[in-house]
Amino acid sequence: MINVSAKARKIKEEDLEMIMNWRMSPEVTKYMTTDPKLTLDGQKKWLRKINENRDEFYYVLEVDDTPVGIVSFVEWDKNADIIHTGVYIAVKEKRSIKLTADLQMSLYDFAFETLKVNKVAFEILGNNPMVIKFNERLGAKREGILRQAIKKGNEYYDLYLLSVLKEEWPYVKEKTKYDKIVFPLCVDEV
Repeated sequence: MINVSAKARKIKEEDLEMIMNWRMSPEVTKYMTTDPKLTLDGQKKWLRKINENRDEFYYVLEVDDTPVGIVSFVEWDKNADIIHTGVYIAVKEKRSIKLTADLQMSLYDFAFETLKVNKVAFEILGNNPMVIKFNERLGAKREGILRQAIKKGNEYYDLYLLSVLKEEWPYVKEKTKYDKIVFPLCVDEV
């Protein structure tokens, strides 16, 4: 298996144009629930907002010291102990099964071991069946399907709801070998 040198770091202002271009690229947005029209000024406001929010975490994913994508932990419901996650790897040449497995398992590790949540939840558009199946092989359970919940252009897409519970994490962790990607909690740790 290919060795992947991956790490996560906090988003910096100099990343914003790159992130904006990624997020508006058709290769990325075809698997996202929205097709945003972003501006650099809007991105700067977004960065200020996320830096002030202690309940959401956004990271640039780097492979071999090259920025390749974004990882987010959002919508943290501290009463129910549920956090939602999002991932995209924008640089197609850096995508691999190894990186995706390392990333997804490290995401669970951070959520359960560091944030101490009870549930990690995420959504995947129905036009991405390989990613749905891959996540299920890594231990995610399908909770449901919101039929034709997303409209993009003139097309409707199903939205698959998946999750992993804290009680399932030890089994999931034991059955899958992965190289841990560390998610720093604050800017000082980067």
